Amino acid sequence: PRSTRKESSAASDVYKRQVEEVRCLCVSLSKQTFKDFELYIVDQNEHHELEDIVRNFEKNFIIHYIRSDVKGLSYNRNIALRMCKGEIIGFPDDDCYYEVNVLQEVNEAFSSREEVGFCAVTTRDTVTKRVCHISQKAYLYKKDVLKACISYNIFVRKNTVMFDERLGVGTYFSSGEETDYLYSFIENYRTCGFFVDRTAVYHPANNADISKVYKYSLGFAALQKKDWIMRRNYKALFVYLYYLLRAFCGMLLIRNFIKHWYSFGGKIIGFVKFKV
Repeated sequence: PRSTRKESSAASDVYKRQVEEVRCLCVSLSKQTFKDFELYIVDQNEHHELEDIVRNFEKNFIIHYIRSDVKGLSYNRNIALRMCKGEIIGFPDDDCYYEVNVLQEVNEAFSSREEVGFCAVTTRDTVTKRVCHISQKAYLYKKDVLKACISYNIFVRKNTVMFDERLGVGTYFSSGEETDYLYSFIENYRTCGFFVDRTAVYHPANNADISKVYKYSLGFAALQKKDWIMRRNYKALFVYLYYLLRAFCGMLLIRNFIKHWYSFGGKIIGFVKFKV
């Protein structure tokens, strides 16, 4: 049937795009000025196209290729976390790529600052090259994580913390996993990170359509509830209420009503449904 052929062609286009994105990431890794690193690829795809990329780049750097039949970003990141042996760990998305000195700058930041538990770097949109994440502060604390950190721009010292597999892409609460991960090993307000602004990671800017707004809101609410109850951070409740009020006020302004409605509803439902 014609519809089946169209669906097959669309799926093929998605696969090709995914493969090209991973290839672009690997090209950027092969050009890094810092060479002492390993890449872990946990492949959740039904196809096996990524295996060709592994064969093409394994002569440039060490690649550990793992097949996984279970969907879920946090679940599969934990597979790699249990296997990795490096002292510094990053979490690149398959559709991002690094400037040539990212690993060098991050390694130097950790080496010269023993008190630092994590680093974040500048992010730029792959198309417009505009800055998406930046910090005017050199040192980052828990209160700075929400604005300055996202999964593909953070690097952490090796630790025993795992991602909460209830959060992140592939789950009902499909965001917030990287923030929760950082919160989990920022033990007190003396634990800090460092922002590296001399280099950048490139990633497509987040075009938040309605479905994404709702999903991000679910994860955000779950994150704040967990931080409030499990980590006894009472400020998390006020952060949640502040952003909930922002979404409510956005609805009152009528403009972008639907977007704010989904944001408000997602935050309510996520907070109620997430079990701590």
